[in-house]
Amino acid sequence: MPVRWETWSAFLITETVLCLTPGPAVLLVLSRALSRGALASIWSSLGILSGNAFTSFCRRPSLGAILLASYDLFAAVRWIGAAYLVWLG
Repeated sequence: MPVRWETWSAFLITETVLCLTPGPAVLLVLSRALSRGALASIWSSLGILSGNAFTSFCRRPSLGAILLASYDLFAAVRWIGAAYLVWLG
């Protein structure tokens, strides 16, 4: 199936706008820099980067397919997630 230039153009424009728009992570780093200084913003950036790396690591081996194949593993992850949310609350 050939790729249409209209599709690529729309994708390129959308991605450019999304990349230039500050999201929650950028706003967090900016607010930490203004309220607590440069060092706090660096730690915030490192936290965001490590979170992104972790989610990327989980997606690589297709964690969704593994969890779908094993109900016990899915239940364990679900209970760990629930315990984490209780701990956060």
